[in-house]
Amino acid sequence: KEVLLIFGQDAFHNDDFRGRTSSGREIQKVDMIKAWNDATSFFEPIIREALSRNSKVHVMYSRGNHSETVEWMFVQRLKARFPQCSYDDTLKERKAYMLGKNFCGASHGDKKNEKNLPENFATEFPVEWSKATTRTVFTGHRHSETVIDVGGVLVRRMPTRNVTDEWHDDMGYTTAHKRFQVFEYSESALESIHYV
Repeated sequence: KEVLLIFGQDAFHNDDFRGRTSSGREIQKVDMIKAWNDATSFFEPIIREALSRNSKVHVMYSRGNHSETVEWMFVQRLKARFPQCSYDDTLKERKAYMLGKNFCGASHGDKKNEKNLPENFATEFPVEWSKATTRTVFTGHRHSETVIDVGGVLVRRMPTRNVTDEWHDDMGYTTAHKRFQVFEYSESALESIHYV
């Protein structure tokens, strides 16, 4: 019935063509043209397929700390291409969306300890929080999978399928499982997780 796409979370890694993050820090340079084309060929078919099945599609921009500007611009492109979808492209750090009675929150996870995020979401989204039968907050900053069950909330740090670049290899950040995840909900519960 409904699809929520959380987009951002450092998807492009660089915020310009010079290999810099949003703060101006120089990191390993990404081929931004390829990254843009890869994002297009990944997300557009998902949106088209969902819309062809008469699904309601909501795209939530989740601002990371590496490529926040480029990702926000990519969401603007999606808005122009798929105006029939709904979008949250605000710059808020924490966001929430209800899939039926399932609370889905998103925050990059670079600004506050993940264990403490549930209190922010409960305070900032009290109406949605009170109506929810399940509550999940999705983060991504460290790019490795962790699930924290705290205060009736599952805080899920999401893994990535990104190729290991030279810096991550040099630093030894090579052990995380590389995959994307798709969560399937019923009206009131998480039914399954699909690994892509």
